[in-house]
Amino acid sequence: HFIRERTAPSEHIFVFSYSPIYYFLTDRTNSTRFDFFLMPNTREDRLRVIADIERDKTRFVIYDGASLWGVPIDVMEPEIVRYLKDSYVETLSAGAVKVLERREK
Repeated sequence: HFIRERTAPSEHIFVFSYSPIYYFLTDRTNSTRFDFFLMPNTREDRLRVIADIERDKTRFVIYDGASLWGVPIDVMEPEIVRYLKDSYVETLSAGAVKVLERREK
């Protein structure tokens, strides 16, 4: 409910990392070109994700920092983790899942 109450139906969100089900549960679409986050597996792709988020000015990110195959997310996707830490602030937490909101500049 948190995302739905604070966004318009046409507003995009970004789900990081491996849980695209949140797009369905929030009835919001992805602000990037990658529907499932395992797809941007090169540095160039990760930079495209950041560029897409910046272009869209995505306000909310659902951040699930779980590891994949035992590899921490900050090792697999360092550019995106760094970008999110610099550009967003945590507004809600439920266990390992956090909702991040874009910092006002």
